[in-house]
Amino acid sequence: MNDLATLILRIAVGIILFAHGLHKFQKWEELNRIWRYDYGLPPGSVGLAGVVQIVGGVTITLGVLSPYVAPIQVFVMLVATWVAIWKHREPFRSTPHGKGWDVNFLLIVALLALILLGDGEWSLVQWMM
Repeated sequence: MNDLATLILRIAVGIILFAHGLHKFQKWEELNRIWRYDYGLPPGSVGLAGVVQIVGGVTITLGVLSPYVAPIQVFVMLVATWVAIWKHREPFRSTPHGKGWDVNFLLIVALLALILLGDGEWSLVQWMM
């Protein structure tokens, strides 16, 4: 039963990360400007975060070294949470009138769980062994 729960968690987290990474390339120009001038992040940060989230999302979904990929994703989500709290002044809870950083927090906790759980038996790594 734990392996099924790990699989479900991996798929959900992986799809969310992949979608967030893909969004960065779909809104490249706008996000690059905002990240550089409003947040003070270096040029290329949007692309780097996008690649990290896309690759991380795929590897976590498939169950390929999740305990090693997840800490990198935690770092990306901590930066996103920092931006949400200190740059956007977002509240914790998302509402119909605006987003909060509650989803960031949920992803961080889910990624920490994957670090502890590992890939599980229903993963590409286990299938190949």
